[in-house]
Amino acid sequence: MREQICEHRNGDASGMLSETRIEDTVQKSIRTFYRSEKRREPSYLYFLYVQLCYTKKRWWILQAALLAGFLVFTGRILSDESAQKALGVLASLFVILIIPSFFREESQQMSELESTLFFSLREVYAARMVLFGLFDSIILAVFCVVLRQRLHLDLYQMVSRFFIPLVISSVICFLVLGSRWIRNPYLAVSLCVLFCGVWWFITANDRIYASIARPVWILILAAGILFLVICIRSLLKRADRLHV
Repeated sequence: MREQICEHRNGDASGMLSETRIEDTVQKSIRTFYRSEKRREPSYLYFLYVQLCYTKKRWWILQAALLAGFLVFTGRILSDESAQKALGVLASLFVILIIPSFFREESQQMSELESTLFFSLREVYAARMVLFGLFDSIILAVFCVVLRQRLHLDLYQMVSRFFIPLVISSVICFLVLGSRWIRNPYLAVSLCVLFCGVWWFITANDRIYASIARPVWILILAAGILFLVICIRSLLKRADRLHV
């Protein structure tokens, strides 16, 4: 009986030892695999190029066409005063055209696919922000130069008429994008359109617009940029949670 008990204990010990060795072998294999994959990791520039290929260019074309159309109609259909008041509406429409590219994952159920890539979903979002940021910076710079020459706007007027509604509309979009409960493209568009109406009421009423001091506009712009950064960080954190 004692011999059987000893043999049973020896068998259990050898079995546990075998399982331990198997687990160590598996862990070493995993580490070796990750090291080999790390050496094959594509550069971030290549990753940006891949995201550029997958990004639908029609939204960039529509953004450029929107700005170009506004410049064409300014002075022909729109008077200089009306064009200045319509800049806030233009800024919101410009931001609305960004929404489809960031809502593409869930509308086409792409989150699961993109989560299997070597790069995380957070990096996918970041890459798209970089691409849209570069393209939008270029076309907005050209637009502002031409617009300033046509309407003779100073920097303060450009900030209060165009850049503040641009930043606030961006905050609205990224706030909805980074939300856990209300992530809906139609809601983002609706809120931007609602903001368009409010902003048009403010700028169309000269008494209200003139009553707001310049430091207040600057403070609004600074607060908007800060809140936009917070919204983007929230969006990237949410992408990390989706990737886990």
